[in-house]
Amino acid sequence: MNQEFKNNLITGILSSPIIYIRTSHYKYVDEMLTSIVEPDDGSPKILNIGMDHITEFDPARGCIYFDSKAEDPDCQSIGTIQDFIKEQINLDRVTTQISLIKNCEDSLSGDNSVVTLLSTYASKYEGGDYNPLSTVILVSSEPVEKLPRTLLDTVKVIEIKAPSFNEIAELVSRIPISRQFEYIEDTIRVELSRNLQGLSLADIRHILRSCLVRTGGKLSRQTIALALEEKKQIVRKSGIIEVIDTDERLENIGGLENLIEEIRNKKVIFEHLSLAQSKKASVPLPKGVLIIGMPGCGKSMIAKAIASEFNVALLRLDINRLMGKYVGESESNLRRALETAEAAHPCVLWIDEIEKAFAGTDSGNNDIILRLMGHFLTWMQERKSAVYVIATANDTLKPEMMRKGRFDDVYFVDFPNKTEAESILRKSIGRYSDASLYDWSEIDDKAIKDIVGEFFAKNCSGFSGAEISSLVGNVVEAYFRKFIVSEDNQKRFASEDSRIKIRKDSFLYAVEEMRPHVMSNQLNDKQKDSAIVRISKLQQDYKLKSASKQ
Repeated sequence: MNQEFKNNLITGILSSPIIYIRTSHYKYVDEMLTSIVEPDDGSPKILNIGMDHITEFDPARGCIYFDSKAEDPDCQSIGTIQDFIKEQINLDRVTTQISLIKNCEDSLSGDNSVVTLLSTYASKYEGGDYNPLSTVILVSSEPVEKLPRTLLDTVKVIEIKAPSFNEIAELVSRIPISRQFEYIEDTIRVELSRNLQGLSLADIRHILRSCLVRTGGKLSRQTIALALEEKKQIVRKSGIIEVIDTDERLENIGGLENLIEEIRNKKVIFEHLSLAQSKKASVPLPKGVLIIGMPGCGKSMIAKAIASEFNVALLRLDINRLMGKYVGESESNLRRALETAEAAHPCVLWIDEIEKAFAGTDSGNNDIILRLMGHFLTWMQERKSAVYVIATANDTLKPEMMRKGRFDDVYFVDFPNKTEAESILRKSIGRYSDASLYDWSEIDDKAIKDIVGEFFAKNCSGFSGAEISSLVGNVVEAYFRKFIVSEDNQKRFASEDSRIKIRKDSFLYAVEEMRPHVMSNQLNDKQKDSAIVRISKLQQDYKLKSASKQ
């Protein structure tokens, strides 16, 4: 990263009148300019310039010395950026001058005179009026799109890329490791380096300092957990992408065996990203999955479980939050959101109900939706970072969204069959295993089969996963209410024999109470035009791959 940026900066100084560097890490730019002017690694000096050839302007303090950052008493008359640029315009042919202006976004967006002066400087440079090493370097955190169009043709834009895995690993290798983890030192270092990928060098240094202060300066499992939390905080600053904390696991999900198998296959690649992306292996990066199907059947839960399984951050993008009231604002917000996701890689990017986000309308917003979708599709196809996209939908999308290349595969999630329903019921009950107040001994395998049998009785096509989980919650709640109102039970609570026995009959009663209201009832002949019927036909009409084993 350092060498590539340095080479681009040298090329820009030799060939361009104005350079634009998008970053808020000004110290890094100073470090790179210093290494060019005064190499300390034994490399030859490429540009025939010294520190005294660099003049820096601070909008708050005026002209300052580049090396010491002290105010320059000889330039007290130069109080504005306009004055500073005018001085550069008046340079003669023999003068070599690199003019560094930081934090200049307000001047570029709100003052046409600054843009006009920079255009004049660029025109005179192209006309041969200046020494070729005379260059204005603008440093700002604003995206290139915010630059005035009159400047775009003359400005050379230099991006500061995130450090590579090897560069991060070199930083991490300098950290001493806690003695209790010496036996898995390589694993710890690789995992920390992987979780720091996508961030800027300044952010990585900040995270390492912050984490190591809390872990006594030693690398451990706690350092990795703290680094991941710090990374989430950086993403939250974007204000567009939401960071979701989750403790869901694939083991908590009943059914969906085909989809879970796919995720565990992709996990192998995520755990060995550096090797997978090396020239030796050249494995294509996993792109993600589109999950279409019934409401309440685990689509959102699987997105949360995937992030936990990959041991990466889960980011949630709400497309509707991108919509802005000014021309181009929505597209700029989407670019910023996707850049944030890429800066957080490796990560999982979750887009819920994506069909609503890109559905379009008959109003003027339709053109905006189409532009957003076009940019998103291009990013999906061409991205090179390890951002695993989980898109969930209750309906099919346009063919260009569903085709191979956008996602690794498209899965259909149906209402659970009997085997899946039994698994979901067991796992829903298992969530109460730590609640010592209840005795579940009567709810054995036979009882679970009988309860699930009731789901499908009397022409009902079963319960969704969310409804099964709700059923268990209703039963527990009913028993707890009875316990509270019973004085005898409260007296027994202080004794050893205080557990409440959960009975099968209570489940069967709760099933009868819920049966008229479950979503799968809409699949019968009386509900031919229901949304559930339409969703049910999607798998047959589009030959979607089932997330469950048949």
